[in-house]
Amino acid sequence: MRKSILFSLLLINTLIIAGCSNKIEPKIIASEPKTYTFDAINDPEKIFIPFVLGDVTTYSSPFVLNGTSLVFPNRDDNNNISIINEPYPETLIKTKDVVDYFNNSTDTLALINNVIYFANGSDGNHLSSTNLEDKILNNINNHNVHDIIPSGDNLFYLSILPDHKKQNKLYSYNTVTNDNQIIITDTVGKYLINGDFIIYQNISDNSKLYSIKTDGSQKEKLTDYSVDSFAPFENQLLILNSSDNNNLYVLDPLTDESKRLALMNGENLKVYNNKLYFININNSNSLYSLTVNLETSEVTFSLTLAEGINNYYPTDAGIFLEKRINVNNTYLIPLTT
Repeated sequence: MRKSILFSLLLINTLIIAGCSNKIEPKIIASEPKTYTFDAINDPEKIFIPFVLGDVTTYSSPFVLNGTSLVFPNRDDNNNISIINEPYPETLIKTKDVVDYFNNSTDTLALINNVIYFANGSDGNHLSSTNLEDKILNNINNHNVHDIIPSGDNLFYLSILPDHKKQNKLYSYNTVTNDNQIIITDTVGKYLINGDFIIYQNISDNSKLYSIKTDGSQKEKLTDYSVDSFAPFENQLLILNSSDNNNLYVLDPLTDESKRLALMNGENLKVYNNKLYFININNSNSLYSLTVNLETSEVTFSLTLAEGINNYYPTDAGIFLEKRINVNNTYLIPLTT
C-alpha cells in the first residue's frame, strides 16, 4: 500500500515539474535573424554599425595618381615600379615616358604618405615598401600578396599561404602601428571597400556575396546566389549574378530584396565616380559603360572600347587597360562622359 502511495506521489511531482518546464520553454522562431562574427554587447571594443553603402568605393588598382604624377608597374619594363608625369601619353604608355623608376617589380601597389607598399615580385610577392625619396627597400612580411587596397593608414590585401592550401585569405596591415591581422578565414575572391565595410566574393560559400567591417566584425551573408562582380550604386548593390548567366541584378541591403534588372552576360563590373563599367562577354570582351535608373529599372549600356580586354582600372586620369592583343603594354583611354 505504501509503495502505491509513494508511486502516486512521485508521479504527481513528475507531472508538476513537467508542467512547469513547459511553461518556461522559449518560443521557437522559424525565421533566423542575421548573425555577425562579433557581438557589440560581448565585445565593447567593436561598435555596431548598420550596413549602409556610401558614395566612395575603392578597388585594388596598380595605377596610383600622386598629384601630377602616376605611379604604376611598367609592363613594358618587367613590371618595375615606374613614374610618369602629366600630361600622360595618349593610348599607349611606353618606357620612354618614364621619368623615374624603382628596380622592384610588382603587379599590385598602394601609396600612403609617400611610401609605396607593394608585392615584391622579385621576392615571392612578399609585402614590401619603399620611400619615394630614398628608394630604400623594406621587407614587411613573407605573405604572398596580391590585390592591395589602401584605406586610411591601413592596407588590405589577399595572401596565398602554403598552410592555407593556396586559398586567398584577407589581411590588414596598419602602416603606423605595423599591426598585421587576418580579417576573415573565408577564402576570398574579388573584394572592395566601401566606407567601414568590405564587400567580398566568398569562395568558401560558392562565391556568394558577403560583407564584413574592416575591423573583422559584423560578417553578413548578402546573397543566396553566386556572384561574378558587384558595385555599390545609389545605396544599392548592383551584381552580376553568375548563377544566372552573369545577368545584372540589384540588391537592397536594407530589405535583402534582390531582383534581375537586365540580360547582359557581363563580367568585372566596377563603379567609379558613380559611373558604371563592365566587360561584355557577348561582344568579344569589349569594355562597356552602363547606365541604370533604379526608379524605373531601365538599363542601357554603351560601347566604350571595341577591343578585347583582360582588365581595366578607372581613375581621374582616364581608364588604364590591359588589352588581350598586347599583354606587355598598358593603354590609357579617356573617361566616358
